[in-house]
Amino acid sequence: MRFSLRKTENIWVLGAFLCAVGLLSALLLGAVNEVTKKPIAAAKERALAKNLKLLVPDFDTVTKGDRKLALANGSEAEIYYAKKAGKLVAVIAKAATKQGYAGKIEMLVALTPQGEVLQVMVTEQKETPGLGADVCTRKFVKTIHNFTEPTPEGLPPNALLDQYAGKSADGNDWRVSKDGGNFDFKTGATVTSRALTALVGDVVTSFAASRKTLLEGF
Repeated sequence: MRFSLRKTENIWVLGAFLCAVGLLSALLLGAVNEVTKKPIAAAKERALAKNLKLLVPDFDTVTKGDRKLALANGSEAEIYYAKKAGKLVAVIAKAATKQGYAGKIEMLVALTPQGEVLQVMVTEQKETPGLGADVCTRKFVKTIHNFTEPTPEGLPPNALLDQYAGKSADGNDWRVSKDGGNFDFKTGATVTSRALTALVGDVVTSFAASRKTLLEGF
């Protein structure tokens, strides 16, 4: 005698099977997340430490601040304090904008305690390769003249990122020149250039407005 389920019973069996598969998948994803959470966090900490050393080469210790920097774009930037021989030498803001051509861009902006930009570095972006990505990426370019030379140490150059160094909130229009501001942009990647310039300017001007509070105790 052949055993078979009625159509309504088949639906219930199928539903139960799908629920079991979904539950098992959720449990597996949760387990994988728990296993990988600490290694991923440790890797991010190592990457941050490496990037901070490139931005501010000469410091002894760096600590994460309790306060965050409120930005005009509605987000908050994490703040890190770099010291040498007990003296504050730099303040680094970890900031982000959603105004990139492909969405979110994350950046580290290193400032002097007085609010002048030391250097900036894009740490996360999904901009178009060859266009917006070139605005964000720091790298040493090998040419026929330096092909046999070892890759230099330190922060790789990027003219569009390096132009922010030495600038402060005073006397600067934090827009690209196409919009009447003080900063260069890459043709074909204007949106990316605008987003980076606006973010650096946001960090600089927000820091200037909150500097006394952020540096309290230093």
